[in-house]
Amino acid sequence: MKNIVLAVCCSVTLLGCGSTGKTVNEKATMNNTLTNTPLTHLQNLDLYLNTRAFTYQDILLLENGFGDIRFSNKPFNGWLDVIRPDLNATKLTAGCRQPTKIDGTEEASNCSRVVSASNQNSWGGVFSAYENFEDEFEDLYQSLSKLDELVATIPPQERKYLANYLARNFASGRSLEQMSEAISTFNAKFRQNAEEIIAKEHQREERRKARELEREKIELARAQKEQQREAERRKREQMFAEVRERERLKQQKKREAFEKKQRAEHKLVNEIAKNWWDTRTASYENREVGDRICSFKGNKMGFVEQAAGDKIKVFWKGYVVEDDGFFFGNMPFHVFSKSKLGVTNYTYTKTSDTTWVSVTDVGRCVHEL
Repeated sequence: MKNIVLAVCCSVTLLGCGSTGKTVNEKATMNNTLTNTPLTHLQNLDLYLNTRAFTYQDILLLENGFGDIRFSNKPFNGWLDVIRPDLNATKLTAGCRQPTKIDGTEEASNCSRVVSASNQNSWGGVFSAYENFEDEFEDLYQSLSKLDELVATIPPQERKYLANYLARNFASGRSLEQMSEAISTFNAKFRQNAEEIIAKEHQREERRKARELEREKIELARAQKEQQREAERRKREQMFAEVRERERLKQQKKREAFEKKQRAEHKLVNEIAKNWWDTRTASYENREVGDRICSFKGNKMGFVEQAAGDKIKVFWKGYVVEDDGFFFGNMPFHVFSKSKLGVTNYTYTKTSDTTWVSVTDVGRCVHEL
């Protein structure tokens, strides 16, 4: 007799509903009943017969059941593996909510509209579902026992082919009753065509292995090609790095050679300019209008407008913001060009001023005004 719980209890007011859970002893008895049928040979295979416990709603009724049973090469978490049954490890999953009457538990297990089952012990839980399907489980185990006997007749090295055949051909969900009938049908078929079924499955497995081997070869070739491309890329990078390093060293040597020559020019220019300053008073009488002239202090630049004895009238047009003596032996190296030998690049501030100065305060120079 199936355990059914009313989803709604109606009287003058809405009343609560519930069901009594199973005792530990009762649950243990149910679990032992499932395991009383030894499936020793099936249990040694990489084969699982998974079925789902669920709650479904039939109009106003909530009922627990089992369905969606299928063979597989791996267990499903929370589902009952009928070959290695453990009700304690089985969880109650979502079932079905239909707007019209549900015709049987299989329709409930396969429909897409579900009713929540977040509490695996609600409505009597998994053990209530087992009670509702105890007869179906008994029929199922009779079919499985026959199948287990057939497995025993197969050489151990060929049994995996039978497991693969069952997992492949019984992968879609069925009701327990449908699965019992399907296994019984297969048992009869296997008795008559065991060698053919095993041979075909063996061929299928060999083809699968060949495809897998071919995929591995392709992957290996792809990996090797990728490694080769990576090695070539690194080789190119190394080559380019070496070229860049050689070019860097070349340019560095070139810069160093140029700097050495430029420093020699810098020294020579300052020596000549210092000499001009040291000998300025000896040649002041040769000053002519338009001659370039500079001051030691303030680094002024200008032109001679008039000479009168030891006095010179100078038209000042600018000055350089550097230490005094810029034009007379104190020109810093940083004003020399980085690429043109002997060329200077310095900035100055423009002025426009005319003054009389002593010949001892100025001297001839080179400026760009």
